[in-house]
Amino acid sequence: MKILHLLSTVDPRAGGPTEGVLQSGLSMRAMGHEVEVVSLDASDAPYLAAFGLRLYALGPSRGFYGLCPKLVPWLKEHAACFDAVIVNGLWQSTASARGRHCTAAACRITCFRTACSIRGSSAPIRSSI
Repeated sequence: MKILHLLSTVDPRAGGPTEGVLQSGLSMRAMGHEVEVVSLDASDAPYLAAFGLRLYALGPSRGFYGLCPKLVPWLKEHAACFDAVIVNGLWQSTASARGRHCTAAACRITCFRTACSIRGSSAPIRSSI
């Protein structure tokens, strides 16, 4: 399965969400899945090189909710390449962009941290991802 995580930052100082995406992504990769991450970090951020998963830094973003002009075009072009999209940070621009562009693409599964929905079904599915 090809999995995409959407995350506002991979800066290790951000703590839980960053570490959670990294550790779950490494575990999923060890099980044979392809895992990639989109962040809203600036492409020259010094901590990007140390992140252990394939990463697309599309920022810099601006504002409290992380508005990033490159995010929507990137999702339009690439979302259909993924079987699942996991949104980390419900109140960030990554969540609204996912709603508009991954649902319309061929992504079968979209997840918001602990709840998932399978395309074609209106019922949410609890996820341990």
